Amino acid sequence: MWKTWDTPEVSHGFRNFEIAAGDAEGEHWGPSFHDGDMYKWFEACASVYAVTHDQKLDALMDCFIAEVAKAQRADGYIHTPVVIDECHKGIDTHALKDRKDEAEIGITVGGKDEKGAFASRLNFETYNLGTSDDCRYRTLACHRQEDSLQLCTSRQPIFL
Repeated sequence: MWKTWDTPEVSHGFRNFEIAAGDAEGEHWGPSFHDGDMYKWFEACASVYAVTHDQKLDALMDCFIAEVAKAQRADGYIHTPVVIDECHKGIDTHALKDRKDEAEIGITVGGKDEKGAFASRLNFETYNLGTSDDCRYRTLACHRQEDSLQLCTSRQPIFL
Protein backbone atom coordinates (compact mmCIF):
# COMPACT_ATOMS: atom_id res chain seq x y z
CA MET A 1 0.00 0.00 0.00
CA TRP A 2 2.85 2.38 0.88
CA LYS A 3 4.31 2.06 -2.63
CA THR A 4 1.00 3.31 -4.00
CA TRP A 5 1.01 6.36 -1.71
CA ASP A 6 4.71 7.07 -2.23
CA THR A 7 4.75 6.84 -6.04
CA PRO A 8 3.73 10.28 -7.38
CA GLU A 9 2.91 8.88 -10.82
CA VAL A 10 0.29 6.65 -9.18
CA SER A 11 -0.91 8.72 -6.23
CA HIS A 12 -0.01 12.04 -4.67
CA GLY A 13 -1.19 10.87 -1.26
CA PHE A 14 2.20 11.31 0.41
CA ARG A 15 3.61 13.77 -2.13
CA ASN A 16 0.87 16.26 -1.20
CA PHE A 17 2.18 16.25 2.38
CA GLU A 18 5.74 16.74 1.10
CA ILE A 19 4.63 19.71 -1.01
CA ALA A 20 2.67 21.21 1.89
CA ALA A 21 5.71 20.77 4.14
CA GLY A 22 7.99 22.50 1.63
CA ASP A 23 10.04 19.35 1.02
CA ALA A 24 8.92 19.01 -2.61
CA GLU A 25 7.64 21.37 -5.28
CA GLY A 26 4.44 21.04 -7.23
CA GLU A 27 0.70 21.33 -7.12
CA HIS A 28 -1.83 19.40 -5.10
CA TRP A 29 -2.96 16.45 -7.15
CA GLY A 30 -5.73 13.95 -6.53
CA PRO A 31 -8.95 14.10 -4.58
CA SER A 32 -9.21 16.35 -1.54
CA PHE A 33 -9.90 13.31 0.66
CA HIS A 34 -6.43 11.84 0.05
CA ASP A 35 -5.31 13.23 3.41
CA GLY A 36 -8.03 11.21 5.14
CA ASP A 37 -7.04 8.10 3.22
CA MET A 38 -3.45 8.57 4.36
CA TYR A 39 -4.61 8.86 7.98
CA LYS A 40 -6.59 5.62 7.63
CA TRP A 41 -3.51 3.95 6.15
CA PHE A 42 -1.49 5.24 9.11
CA GLU A 43 -4.09 3.91 11.55
CA ALA A 44 -3.80 0.48 9.91
CA CYS A 45 0.00 0.65 10.19
CA ALA A 46 -0.27 1.45 13.90
CA SER A 47 -2.60 -1.51 14.42
CA VAL A 48 -0.20 -3.86 12.65
CA TYR A 49 2.76 -2.42 14.56
CA ALA A 50 0.97 -2.97 17.89
CA VAL A 51 1.00 -6.70 17.15
CA THR A 52 4.25 -7.17 15.20
CA HIS A 53 6.60 -4.46 16.55
CA ASP A 54 8.13 -4.40 13.06
CA GLN A 55 11.01 -1.89 13.13
CA LYS A 56 10.72 -1.06 9.40
CA LEU A 57 7.05 -0.22 9.89
CA ASP A 58 7.96 1.88 12.92
CA ALA A 59 10.50 3.85 10.86
CA LEU A 60 7.95 4.33 8.06
CA MET A 61 5.37 5.65 10.53
CA ASP A 62 7.98 8.03 11.99
CA CYS A 63 8.66 9.33 8.47
CA PHE A 64 4.94 9.95 7.88
CA ILE A 65 4.47 11.62 11.28
CA ALA A 66 7.40 13.96 10.64
CA GLU A 67 6.03 15.01 7.25
CA VAL A 68 2.53 15.61 8.60
CA ALA A 69 3.96 17.74 11.42
CA LYS A 70 5.96 19.83 8.95
CA ALA A 71 2.94 20.28 6.67
CA GLN A 72 0.75 21.52 9.51
CA ARG A 73 -0.10 25.24 9.65
CA ALA A 74 0.98 27.41 12.57
CA ASP A 75 -2.55 27.32 13.96
CA GLY A 76 -2.61 23.51 13.92
CA TYR A 77 -4.82 23.21 10.85
CA ILE A 78 -3.88 20.70 8.19
CA HIS A 79 -5.51 19.97 4.86
CA THR A 80 -2.93 19.69 2.09
CA PRO A 81 -5.02 21.33 -0.68
CA VAL A 82 -5.45 24.44 1.50
CA VAL A 83 -1.87 24.57 2.81
CA ILE A 84 -0.39 24.07 -0.68
CA ASP A 85 -2.68 26.76 -2.12
CA GLU A 86 -1.63 29.20 0.60
CA CYS A 87 2.05 28.45 -0.01
CA HIS A 88 1.61 29.16 -3.74
CA LYS A 89 -0.01 32.49 -2.84
CA GLY A 90 3.06 33.45 -0.81
CA ILE A 91 1.61 32.83 2.63
CA ASP A 92 4.31 31.22 4.79
CA THR A 93 2.10 29.58 7.39
CA HIS A 94 4.90 27.31 8.60
CA ALA A 95 7.24 30.15 9.63
CA LEU A 96 4.63 31.39 12.07
CA LYS A 97 4.93 28.26 14.25
CA ASP A 98 7.79 29.61 16.32
CA ARG A 99 6.51 33.17 16.61
CA LYS A 100 4.82 34.24 19.81
CA ASP A 101 3.28 37.37 18.33
CA GLU A 102 -0.21 37.31 16.93
CA ALA A 103 -0.55 35.63 13.54
CA GLU A 104 -3.68 35.93 11.46
CA ILE A 105 -4.08 33.12 8.94
CA GLY A 106 -7.54 33.74 7.49
CA ILE A 107 -9.05 37.09 6.52
CA THR A 108 -12.50 38.60 6.19
CA VAL A 109 -14.46 36.80 3.50
CA GLY A 110 -15.06 39.12 0.57
CA GLY A 111 -12.20 41.41 1.54
CA LYS A 112 -9.95 43.08 -1.02
CA ASP A 113 -6.79 41.21 -0.01
CA GLU A 114 -8.06 37.64 -0.19
CA LYS A 115 -5.09 35.37 0.42
CA GLY A 116 -6.13 33.08 3.25
CA ALA A 117 -8.03 29.80 3.29
CA PHE A 118 -11.33 31.67 3.11
CA ALA A 119 -10.46 33.37 -0.19
CA SER A 120 -11.74 30.57 -2.41
CA ARG A 121 -15.50 30.23 -2.62
CA LEU A 122 -14.93 26.53 -3.36
CA ASN A 123 -12.76 25.96 -0.29
CA PHE A 124 -14.68 23.75 2.12
CA GLU A 125 -14.49 26.23 5.01
CA THR A 126 -15.98 28.98 2.86
CA TYR A 127 -18.49 26.65 1.23
CA ASN A 128 -19.77 25.50 4.61
CA LEU A 129 -20.28 29.12 5.67
CA GLY A 130 -22.89 29.78 2.99
CA THR A 131 -23.29 31.71 -0.23
CA SER A 132 -21.43 34.89 -1.11
CA ASP A 133 -24.62 36.86 -0.38
CA ASP A 134 -24.44 35.62 3.21
CA CYS A 135 -20.79 36.65 3.54
CA ARG A 136 -21.53 40.33 4.02
CA TYR A 137 -23.13 39.46 7.37
CA ARG A 138 -20.17 37.52 8.55
CA THR A 139 -16.79 38.56 9.83
CA LEU A 140 -14.47 35.70 10.53
CA ALA A 141 -11.10 36.05 12.13
CA CYS A 142 -9.03 33.41 13.81
CA HIS A 143 -6.09 34.77 15.73
CA ARG A 144 -3.26 32.77 17.17
CA GLN A 145 -1.72 34.33 20.23
CA GLU A 146 0.37 32.29 22.61
CA ASP A 147 -0.81 29.18 20.74
CA SER A 148 -4.50 29.50 21.55
CA LEU A 149 -7.50 30.30 19.43
CA GLN A 150 -8.62 33.76 20.47
CA LEU A 151 -11.55 34.82 18.33
CA CYS A 152 -14.16 33.43 16.00
CA THR A 153 -17.20 35.61 15.43
CA SER A 154 -20.24 35.66 13.23
CA ARG A 155 -22.58 38.54 12.42
CA GLN A 156 -25.36 36.26 11.24
CA PRO A 157 -28.64 37.57 12.72
CA ILE A 158 -29.69 33.99 13.42
CA PHE A 159 -26.79 33.67 15.92
CA LEU A 160 -27.28 37.05 17.67
